[in-house]
Amino acid sequence: MIPFCISPGEAARRLPLSYETIRLMCQRGEIEGAKQVKGRWCIPETAPLFQPAPDPDPLPPNATPQECVARFKRIKRDPEKFNRLIRRMA
Repeated sequence: MIPFCISPGEAARRLPLSYETIRLMCQRGEIEGAKQVKGRWCIPETAPLFQPAPDPDPLPPNATPQECVARFKRIKRDPEKFNRLIRRMA
């Protein structure tokens, strides 16, 4: 089965990267599964580039309210983790 492919332009719209950066990443082999088809880059939608990163510090389902508050305070100090948490909650 061939995965649905997108162009570097579409990838650039989905990610905070420029078209040129995506194209160079394809040329260097940094995007898994990217191939040139008739002179155009084809990037599979299943490429790890488009998959959300796994949570490095997952909260167990049976966590107490105190554990939740403590984790929130830890994450709040790191803007990237905080934004990831807020996006997951939306």
